[in-house]
Amino acid sequence: MPKTRTLPRTSPRILRRVGLGAMAALLLSGCSLVNGPGPTSTSCPPTGMLREGASMTRYSPNAQRDLTNVELSAEIVDVSSSCLLENDPRQLAMTMGLRVIAERGPAAPSGQQQLAYIVAVTRADQTFLNRQVYRLAATFTGTSRRAGFEEVLKLNFPLAEGQTAEDFRVYVSLALRPDELDSNLSQR
Repeated sequence: MPKTRTLPRTSPRILRRVGLGAMAALLLSGCSLVNGPGPTSTSCPPTGMLREGASMTRYSPNAQRDLTNVELSAEIVDVSSSCLLENDPRQLAMTMGLRVIAERGPAAPSGQQQLAYIVAVTRADQTFLNRQVYRLAATFTGTSRRAGFEEVLKLNFPLAEGQTAEDFRVYVSLALRPDELDSNLSQR
């Protein structure tokens, strides 16, 4: 005859805890079924720096263009991005990182210098959609001449049916004064 085993008696309190935990797990897993799947990682729109706006040198106003009259130099050294596809509403959520290195020149009036950068979004056919200017305070402490800055931006792209990240382009540039742009163009 087979031997039978008796299980130890489990208290009702433990059964309630196990039951409540199982119920909570079912409810939480049901949330994703009701609301749909959460955001998923996806490719980002092609992103790049405008060559003419990747760096700049700012001179003192009305001064000759020589090294003793430089107030500020800056350069975008890296642009990175990651994207999530969100479903309700259907959109592409882009997190873009930007690294800028700045150098204080001998003619800088103070350790606090202002610069700006531009983020522009176009369609794949280069149709302009949006342009935003972001300010950046370059603060140099003590006698430091160089400083690095990292910016993180959140961009959202509402997606029509059938649209993907490839339908957009993102461009980054330092915001240049006309004389700074002319100087960059003459060096190319």
